[in-house]
Amino acid sequence: MPEKRKLAAILAADVVGFSRLAGADEDRTLARLRTLRSDLIDPTIAIHHGRVVKRTGDGILIEFQSVVDAVRCAIEMQHGMVERNSGLPFERRIEFRVGIHLGDVVEESDGDLMGDGVNIAARLEGVSKPGAICLSEDAYRQVRARLDLTVNDLGETQLKNIAHPVRVYSLEVGVPSQAKPSAEAKLPKEATDQRSRQGLLVASAVGAALLVIGGAAFYLSPFGRAPLPEALPGQQTATATTAPSPLSQPTRSAVKPAPAEMLSAAPSSSDEAGWRTAVAANTVAGFNEYLQASPAGAHAEEAKLQIADLILASPANSKAYDGRWSTIISCPAFGRAQGYSQELSAEVKGGVYHASLGTIGQPGSVVIDGKIVSNGTSALLAKGTVGSTATSGGVAVGTPYFFHVIAQFEQLRGTGKRIEFRPCNLTFVKQ
Repeated sequence: MPEKRKLAAILAADVVGFSRLAGADEDRTLARLRTLRSDLIDPTIAIHHGRVVKRTGDGILIEFQSVVDAVRCAIEMQHGMVERNSGLPFERRIEFRVGIHLGDVVEESDGDLMGDGVNIAARLEGVSKPGAICLSEDAYRQVRARLDLTVNDLGETQLKNIAHPVRVYSLEVGVPSQAKPSAEAKLPKEATDQRSRQGLLVASAVGAALLVIGGAAFYLSPFGRAPLPEALPGQQTATATTAPSPLSQPTRSAVKPAPAEMLSAAPSSSDEAGWRTAVAANTVAGFNEYLQASPAGAHAEEAKLQIADLILASPANSKAYDGRWSTIISCPAFGRAQGYSQELSAEVKGGVYHASLGTIGQPGSVVIDGKIVSNGTSALLAKGTVGSTATSGGVAVGTPYFFHVIAQFEQLRGTGKRIEFRPCNLTFVKQ
């Protein structure tokens, strides 16, 4: 295919301080990035119809046909990172900078993109604050009427290696915009009192009707979305929630409460204190104590992931479970995704677990690696490739996925559960 010019919305993002994070704990940082990619970033890109142009280790370049989709994607990614960083000390947080530009690009025969449109997006990312999103004026113009976030006008900015200054706007994710004065404020007091009385009468007459149709209103809105496809292992999707603005609120995963629900179920002080204690200890026992005290706590999923990371990073220290094991993965139907079951043959040597099915990288393949410690507790990391759109809820065949498992082995049997998003059970039988 010969090169062609086109107008596109380009999103550039990278990890803040990646060298520092990797230098402190490379294995854990890379494992967390792989999990973020499979459970947050890639599914969010797919939901908003983006195309990954290239990855650069800790960075990514994405093409969208719509600036609205690009900004929605960026907001959801940044909100997701706020949730995942909650309770973690600063030095262990993974944060992204994001830049978005609408401009002319050249698409090469191999799908790569070149030109000022790409360069400006990359430079905008460079001037973004951690956790924020910087938009060029061309991109901001397309979405400014739909934003309910705090927007800082950074003015004309000279970006590195860009010939002319670019007006830059910074979106502060998680910070709502200031309410604008309404015309009501300018009315005489008598007029506002009369309107208030009228409003109460109207509200009492239609309140019940609003309760009936309110749930449907979002889907009838031109900015709403139909229910989204659910995903297979490692593919996290999100469910749209009603919001005052189509761009300001993130869509939340099925296992995360919607913002309104979060207000009524905020983390308790004891839950937060327990989490801080667990993070400070940074041990399997510490995170287990948190889970025992708060099995449905605000940080329960993160605690399980931390346990998995710690076990995977520790040396295998048990031969009690060595031998061949049959491993069965059973995932029930989930949203649009059909249920499925897979059986793998595994081998454990010196407490190191390994199982595989199919040819690595081919559709339907999966590899599971992990470690079993002396008391039988195990952490496993599964990496696979989607083999069916029916069982993936529409996720494309060939899409890679990752997920973690916490398991408990006995002498002849074992059971485990997948941590992230889709509920799946694992059964281990010694052969």
